Amino acid sequence: MSPIASHLPVGTVLWMWSHPQKGSLVTVIQPDGEVREMRLHKKDTNPSECGVGCIPIAMAQTLHTIALTLLTVKSHFPEGEAFPEGYSLAVKQDENQVLERWTFAQDLPNSPEIAKFRQQLLAARKTAEGGRFTWRSLGGRMFFLFLAVGLFVTGLTVQGWREGDEMARQGEHLTGLVTKRDGTGGYDPGKFIRVRFTPQAGQARGKQQEANIADYLSAENWEAAKTGTNVALLYLPSKNLTYVEADILRWQQDKKWFTLFPLGLLILGMGCLVLLPRYRIGVHSDGQEYIVEKDYVLSDDKDMPVSRLSLNISRVLWRLL
Repeated sequence: MSPIASHLPVGTVLWMWSHPQKGSLVTVIQPDGEVREMRLHKKDTNPSECGVGCIPIAMAQTLHTIALTLLTVKSHFPEGEAFPEGYSLAVKQDENQVLERWTFAQDLPNSPEIAKFRQQLLAARKTAEGGRFTWRSLGGRMFFLFLAVGLFVTGLTVQGWREGDEMARQGEHLTGLVTKRDGTGGYDPGKFIRVRFTPQAGQARGKQQEANIADYLSAENWEAAKTGTNVALLYLPSKNLTYVEADILRWQQDKKWFTLFPLGLLILGMGCLVLLPRYRIGVHSDGQEYIVEKDYVLSDDKDMPVSRLSLNISRVLWRLL
């Protein structure tokens, strides 16, 4: 750990978790109370530094004192390298000396002094990381993402209500002739039908015109709208918009259920906020991310075929939407 500590101030406490497949994570407690972490993946040659937060200077001094006490008693640490998984405690004494000891992860229950120090260090990390609503918190990040999508869906729902009210007040009921049907099937997102009709109101009154209908077009009505057949239409003269009347009536009946969707997203976000606060997100120097639980790495983008955790979460939410 000496090379890692070379640029850190004297008096810094370093607590490193190491795993042969997952790499290492070093929790750094500086004398001024700043808390940082250094992540070294097995694919990396140099560690990435990530800010965690700050703790009171008195807390940092207490951890420094306890760490020095533990390091002077060699019996607290077993001999040999701490693999396959282990912890290392170090204190930078001066510019040329770093006291360091290893212990196996499975030996922590048999080393009460080390286990107690680890709990104190985890408490310091928790203080520095802040509450549930920080962007570094996985629960907080999921909550904000669900909230953003929920607000977006709410906006769409409100817009739909307004359009429905406007159609009910100003819509003109007409009969149109289907002149074209395009699409590979009723569930083709690019499907539409082209209709010819003659408005009875507005600036286009009495003038025959054609319009493509894609919005609110159901699979059933697309299948039924064969070329040359008549279809009941709802025409909005103020905006020159045309819809299949049956689809608008269906939407008016079904849209009340859409109000439950943002509520469901909010409940999911609150669930993440309650269940996932212990997971924190760190960032590599190349922008990829990893998830930390307590003082060890739970998962890393570098171990996955995808690259960005936030992007992946956003994609899942977008597909859900």
